Amino acid sequence: MLLNIAEGNDRRVQQTRVKFFDDTRGSAGEIADCLDSLVAKRVCRLECVQFEKQMQERVASVLETG
Repeated sequence: MLLNIAEGNDRRVQQTRVKFFDDTRGSAGEIADCLDSLVAKRVCRLECVQFEKQMQERVASVLETG
């Protein structure tokens, strides 16, 4: 997510910027799915991934409104 945001901010063509930010939103969903899988497979507890899920949701919401 971080690298897509950085690369998108470096682009001058608006359409290209939007593509990188769209990719970042997709990555946010993938991260959430991975964290849920870790909990489902009992690799870690939900409490252990709560902070990461909150941060992922926060970044995704900024991209939706930004």
